[in-house]
This record gives sequence, structure tokens and C-alpha cells, in this order.
Amino acid sequence: LPFMESTTSNDAHVRPTEALNKPRESLSVVESVQVVADEFGLNEKQRMVYDIVARKFIDEYVLKVADSGPPLRMLMTGPGGTGKTHAVKALQKLMSLHNLQHLIRFLGPTGSSAKQIGGTTIHKGLGLSISLKSKGHRNRKPGESNEDYSATINVRNRTLIRDEWRDVWFLFIDEVSLLGAQLMSQIDHALRFAKENTHEWFGGVNVIFAGDFYQYPPV
Repeated sequence: LPFMESTTSNDAHVRPTEALNKPRESLSVVESVQVVADEFGLNEKQRMVYDIVARKFIDEYVLKVADSGPPLRMLMTGPGGTGKTHAVKALQKLMSLHNLQHLIRFLGPTGSSAKQIGGTTIHKGLGLSISLKSKGHRNRKPGESNEDYSATINVRNRTLIRDEWRDVWFLFIDEVSLLGAQLMSQIDHALRFAKENTHEWFGGVNVIFAGDFYQYPPV
């Protein structure tokens, strides 16, 4: 359901233009959600994504609802230019209105993908190091196959990684079609370590994946 449908009648009829003129401190929860949606001009599907994540954010970190449900796992897929990142940037703006912009982190599998979303690469953001195995796969020379490489968390960076991720509870990973099963597993293990929560997928972090699985033809 749209976020506005679950709100009280007093807040639901505030005009966005009126809310924009108010100080951030005086914006109600409902006003802030609507103001950001209008500012970013979200279309129907973008608004659907925005509402789902905004509800999770508001319930758990603004209203501090006792039982806000399990961590969010979302996949946004579609061709480039359909506004997947735009919807999540709106969420980031909503968080900033509540002075909680530090809750979200943006990662991409490559430098170019990370730059486009204003984030960092997955390996840098999670402190993953790439190491070359001493023996190549199936007696080939080391480095001739992707299977010859493995990623590990650098011991020297472990304390730093935990400090950097201590207050991060939303993660946006772009270009998910470029992620293999091994890297996905490494992300999971790195987040479990960073959040010191080894018993929950991705360490209990809310993860939003975005990408287009039709971007490239099958191998």
C-alpha cells in the first residue's frame, strides 16, 4: 500500500508546497515522505519502491517501532534509465531530512558503476582483498581463470571495517547482474563480520539490489 494510506488524517492532507517552506525540525514524518517524493518527481513504480523502503526506515529508525519485521531484501530490475537509482536517492534525501543519512551506503562492482551512484566499489567498501592462488585451476597457469582468484578480508582493516559499518543499516548495490555467486557470498560474510552478527544474512543489513539481467547476452 502507498505510504500515505497508513497515516493519520491530520497529516495526510498537508500540501507539499507548504511543507517545503517549513524548517526540517518541524516536518512531520508523513510530510517528509511526501515532500521528498514530490521533489524527486517519482513515477508510479519508483514511488512503489520508495514507499516500501521508506516505511522500513521510518518504522525502525524514526518511530522506533518495537517489531518492524525482518531486514528488507529488495531486487529492482529493469533497463538502464528507468530510474532505479533515482528512487533510492530519494530515500537518501528522506534520511537526510531526519539527520540519518549515515544509515545508507552505496556500492558497485566496478569503479565506473560506483562512481555513477556516488559510492565506492564493493571490494573497497567492504575491505575485500583479491589474492592469487599459488596453483592455477585444472593445472593452468595462475591467473588464466577467474577461479584462480579469491577474496579475503584484510586483517589490518578489520577494526576499521567494523567502525565504518557500525551505523550503516541500508545498503544499495548497483549492477547486480555483474555479481557472481562467489562475490555475493563474500558480501554476505563481510557484512556478518562488520556487523558482528554471524547468524543473519548480510549481518542484518537491509539490502537493495539493482540491475538489469538482460544487459548482456548469456555467456
